[in-house]
Amino acid sequence: MASKRCRLIVKGNVVGVRYRDYVQKTALSYGLKGSAENQPDRTVEIVCEGDDRQVDKFVSEIIKTKNAGRGAIKEYPLAVVQDIEIYSEEPTGKYMTYTIKYGTTSEELADQMGAAYGVLLEYDHYLKKLDDKYGVISQNINQSADAIVMLASAISSFEKTMREDRTVIKELATDIKDLMQDYRKKEAKK
Repeated sequence: MASKRCRLIVKGNVVGVRYRDYVQKTALSYGLKGSAENQPDRTVEIVCEGDDRQVDKFVSEIIKTKNAGRGAIKEYPLAVVQDIEIYSEEPTGKYMTYTIKYGTTSEELADQMGAAYGVLLEYDHYLKKLDDKYGVISQNINQSADAIVMLASAISSFEKTMREDRTVIKELATDIKDLMQDYRKKEAKK
């Protein structure tokens, strides 16, 4: 069983920028087990368990990114860590590996679409310079960004409709079951 457990709450621009991927990759490199999960308040909760020294090294690695600014995490340049709360807890031993806890499909898709939109906006000023030289690149990129937003909205609406349809189907199944029971009772009386 693990000898140490830490829980970290990471604040900043850490949702929708693949920060959990960075956490998972780093944790696995230290042989740790646990999870990384986006929270409703746009923070990321990190849980790690393992050998004392490895947990300490991992936490130090995460702390290095605090207030380092955009690009501090080379592979994930949009992630910006502004604050980290660290809690020592008793290890549970419930983890088999280090995992990312995902939200619903629409939440994850919205995060990724938001990240893509952010990247497009981030580089918009560079594209405007290219526009002067080559034409209407930024206009095409802006149209693509708008299409991404519309697609995310459509997927969210589709998921909501599917949830509503599931509710209707369950109600119909209950009604059919009740009708079948009534029919069987009537047939048994004959």
